[in-house]
Formats: sequence, structure tokens, C-alpha cells
Amino acid sequence: MSENTRQAFKDIQTAAYDLLGGEISVPIYDRVPKDPPANYVTFGDMAAAPFEARDVAGRAVTFIFNIWTRDEAGKFKTYEIMDEILAIMNAGKLQMENFAEVQKTVGPTMVERLDEEPGSWQGVLPFLFLVAEK
Repeated sequence: MSENTRQAFKDIQTAAYDLLGGEISVPIYDRVPKDPPANYVTFGDMAAAPFEARDVAGRAVTFIFNIWTRDEAGKFKTYEIMDEILAIMNAGKLQMENFAEVQKTVGPTMVERLDEEPGSWQGVLPFLFLVAEK
């Protein structure tokens, strides 16, 4: 993996945390603590590819939020948190040190029941960011 890709991953995750951190109703983790609360968000997998358009060079980065819930509301709590993330992310732009947000889109989402833990759900909310090198 190139240094540029690693830096794009770091910048996007840091900026997403900064954007969501003060606004979302549940904790966000990169590394989940031993006894997490019932509902929380983690940063998921990332993938990147170079992109160029006219005079702009940068990265196309897929960035996934994982939403974890154990709530009497079932999957509807997962949907609620996903809606929160969407509203916050769509209302602002990522403020990054080495890149500038050019565009963001939301990929296909999903929510699934976790059989290992009855009453638990996982939501997957992928974003595709096009970021340009500063």
C-alpha cells in the first residue's frame, strides 16, 4: 500500500470522527473496548484506488461505518443510527490535512441479525469518497 493511500485512510477516518464525534448519539470506536455499550459505531474496512480527472489527482476511497445495536427496538435502532450518520455526513464536508473532499456518495446499505447474540444487529453503511491531493 502506498504512503499516499495510507495518508488518505488516516485523513478520512480522522475527519469522519471529528465530524460525527460531537453530533452522534452513540460512541464511535476504531478499537472497541472490552465491555462496549449496547449501541455504538465502528470504523470498518477501507479500500482505495487512484483517480484522476482533468487537473485533479487523488484517491477514490470506500469507507465503511459498522453500526452495532442490542436494543429492544431491534433493527429499527440500527436504522435510526444509520440515519443519524447520513444526516451528519451529508450536512458537512470532511476537513482533512492532506486531501480535499471532492465528492461523496453512499453505497448499498444493509442490516443483518447477529445469530451469535440474540437481539443484536449490525448495520453496514459504506461511503465512497473522492479526495484530491492538496
